[in-house]
Amino acid sequence: MSERKTRSDKKEISDQDLKYIRKMGGLGQPIKWIAAMLDMSKASFERRMAEDPKISEALEKGRAEMVGAVAETAFQMAMSGKHPNMTMFVLKCRANWKESVDFEVDKNISITISKNGEKNEEESN
Repeated sequence: MSERKTRSDKKEISDQDLKYIRKMGGLGQPIKWIAAMLDMSKASFERRMAEDPKISEALEKGRAEMVGAVAETAFQMAMSGKHPNMTMFVLKCRANWKESVDFEVDKNISITISKNGEKNEEESN
C-alpha cells in the first residue's frame, strides 16, 4: 500500500516548474493537466497557488502572454489587407462596428443600412 503524503513532504515548486506552469498556462492547458504533470492533484495545485503567489502569477502571466500574442497576430492579419474577415472582426470587437439591416414593409419601402453608427435611409414608392 502506498503511503499518503503529509503536508511536511509536499512537493516544492522549483523555478523550472514555474517556467513550465507559465508555458502551459500560455498554451491554455487546464489546471488539472498542469497539476498532473507536476505529480500532484488539482486540489493540491490549487492549494499551492493560494499559498504561493508566484505560482498563480506564473499561470496568469502565461495566459496574458498568449492572449497578447494572439491579439497581435489578429491585428497584423487585419492590417495586412489580405484577410478582410479579420479586418471586420477587429473593427467589430475594437471599434464597435456593427452590421445591421432593418427592413420595414409598408406602403413605402424603407431600408436602413447602418455602418459604424451612421444611418442612411432611402425610400421609394
